[in-house]
Amino acid sequence: MIGKRASQGGAIFHTLAELVADPELERKSKEPVIPFVAWMERLTLLAAREKDGKSSFTGAAAAAVSSGSDFLGCRVTQRPVLWVGLEEHAAEIVDRLVAFGADPQWVFVMTSAANPLDDLEDAVAQLLDADVAPPLVVIDTLGALVGGEVEDAGSSAQWTPIMQRLTHIARIDGASVLILHHARKSDGEYRDSTAIGANVDMILRFSSSSGRQRTISGKGRWSHDDFTVELRDKGFALVAGGKPLEEWILDFVSANPGCSKNRVREGVVGANPAIDAAVESLLAAGNLVNDGSASGYALRVAPPERAPDPNP
Repeated sequence: MIGKRASQGGAIFHTLAELVADPELERKSKEPVIPFVAWMERLTLLAAREKDGKSSFTGAAAAAVSSGSDFLGCRVTQRPVLWVGLEEHAAEIVDRLVAFGADPQWVFVMTSAANPLDDLEDAVAQLLDADVAPPLVVIDTLGALVGGEVEDAGSSAQWTPIMQRLTHIARIDGASVLILHHARKSDGEYRDSTAIGANVDMILRFSSSSGRQRTISGKGRWSHDDFTVELRDKGFALVAGGKPLEEWILDFVSANPGCSKNRVREGVVGANPAIDAAVESLLAAGNLVNDGSASGYALRVAPPERAPDPNP
């Protein structure tokens, strides 16, 4: 089986033919555990400035995973969550996860550890030994996890073996690993050695957009579109990205019939020229109807019987 531990601790290898024939390999390669954020058997690095909301966003995502509920408009498959919270007080972790609706029976919290990396590996092994599905592992934060094991934060030689142990948890144990890390003040990129970024599958930059909105931009082993979320009363909502701009416009006009083009600009995240072009394209295709004039738009979504597919 792909990813099964070698019985004597030796190398794990397969022929290309075996890999091609494995029906699970392609499914697992980029199957999301958290929409747009974390994937099966993969490592994600989420970098943000301190107190910018990365723990809150991740807490909402982890709560959705533990309960199998929707997150950012997508249905999430229920699986256990192992939250490695070595930086915050346990009370903050509990308050956040409960507020976002986590299932308490599906969340396991590590708030202290004598040997954090060893204890993390043991915790994942215990979950798997109990026949629990491979978990979502949230590390908050990477710096707190490694503690004094890294004396020189810029040293690739010191970071590489640590990152390889985390990779083992993902690739061999099958966990989805989401690593929270602090970003530099100068440019918002993740701190410390480039070996950290080199050993993860996706690097996400989490930054403040305006008010309660945060934009997440990514780069990694596959393409990743930027998206914007907004903190609302019941959690985070996707407000841009994740789907074509035209769909965002149709959703907004549907919720605000008779709106002007300026209202669409205000309500949809994106550059005004791109929004204007998309509105005109939707009008030309018959997806939108202008009940106003050329100078004073009053937009509404065309009835379903006449509206063509905006993305044929």
